Amino acid sequence: MAPGVAPELVKDMVVLRRLEPQLRCVVLTMHAGPNDVLAGPLAELRGWRTLGELATELASLEARSLVTTCRGSSRYALAPGALWSGRFVYRPYPFAHRESDGKLDALEAESERWVLNRADAVYHFFADEAVDGLRAQLGFRCPAAAIPPACVPELGPSAVRERLAGLDGSPHVAYVAGFNRRGEQLAPYLETLPAKLGSLLEAGYHVHVYGRGASADDFHESLAEVVSHPCFHVEPPRAFDELLDELTAYDWGFYDFDIDRVGMRPGFERFASNGFYTYLQAGVPVIVSPTTPTYTELTERFGAGLVFAGAPEALGAALAQVDAEAARAGAVQAREHL
Repeated sequence: MAPGVAPELVKDMVVLRRLEPQLRCVVLTMHAGPNDVLAGPLAELRGWRTLGELATELASLEARSLVTTCRGSSRYALAPGALWSGRFVYRPYPFAHRESDGKLDALEAESERWVLNRADAVYHFFADEAVDGLRAQLGFRCPAAAIPPACVPELGPSAVRERLAGLDGSPHVAYVAGFNRRGEQLAPYLETLPAKLGSLLEAGYHVHVYGRGASADDFHESLAEVVSHPCFHVEPPRAFDELLDELTAYDWGFYDFDIDRVGMRPGFERFASNGFYTYLQAGVPVIVSPTTPTYTELTERFGAGLVFAGAPEALGAALAQVDAEAARAGAVQAREHL
């Protein structure tokens, strides 16, 4: 069960099929999305809108386990946890309790406490020591496994496209991640994003943002100057396999966020999300921040990009000094090992 079909969910089903080819999956989802077609061969997709519809769907299943994947809020797991009587597996993206006490939303915290104590198993992409801290704090005792995303060859890329730099002579950077929208409070880890993207644009890089159907008017006010630059491009959303094909045409992927500006409990800074591995699976080197230790370690181990520790305004100049082709070879090597 999931709010929508995310790439991580498709990857999970691909790997489960490797282990058990006859496995039958049913995905209960609240809304349609670009990855539904990708999930179709792996699972039966059923939609629901109301709690009554969800209860009817759950009652009709004869399943070994119900896995609830939650993006944004653990509250999505409350109803299925209460309505389902069989084995219940929780897959958070991320844990609400990673926030420090001063920043933790009380309702979200209580919701996750209930879900964790209801679950028969949990799998996640954070460090084991982080979850050990949650065990001590919240008292849940079920098995919990750290299973980070990875590169899944079955999903692509199916072809390597002609590099955009070869067409116009300018390097191109892809940004496939979230951003603050107009009227929202600026997320702390994105506070330096305008300066970093602006630095790339002024250094002659094209920046392409995949913004889930966003238009230029949707971007936060702090990005107004960036969005108005002629080398800034808003791309339409893509299903994961199509996105992998498209990314092969770029020179760099941007995944540089200031996680040290977020109040996290110890251990939770060691996480891994699908976006980082998406660039590597496409064979594209990545720009990351030293405040994200997992990405830093993998990028440095394979020479798969730039770990940028300078002032935000210096990113463009720093990137221009990197051997982009050597970093690309490192990204391909990382894809083979991860």
